[in-house]
Parts: sequence; C-alpha cells; structure tokens
Amino acid sequence: MKHAAKLGEVITARTAREETSGTFETVDDTGQLVLRTAKGQVAIPAGDVFF
Repeated sequence: MKHAAKLGEVITARTAREETSGTFETVDDTGQLVLRTAKGQVAIPAGDVFF
C-alpha cells in the first residue's frame, strides 16, 4: 500500500450501476477498493477509477 497512487486523496470509482467518490483508504483482503465517503466506508469490488 505504501506505493499506491492517490492513497489518502479523493478519487472516483465508476461501476456499471453507480459512481462513487471518496477518499482512497485501502484495498481490503479480498482486493476491493475501499473509499471513505460522506455515507461511511464503501468497498468497491470492480470498476473504473478516475483521479
């Protein structure tokens, strides 16, 4: 994780169903992108990521 691009910064992840913006916190043990949003922590299993 120490080499992850944009860690701690706001990014946007777009899936087939929705677009989610939040602070990039980590990648969990199952490989999901974890964002901190106004609604709390959101895990995204797959999608396009925009910086």
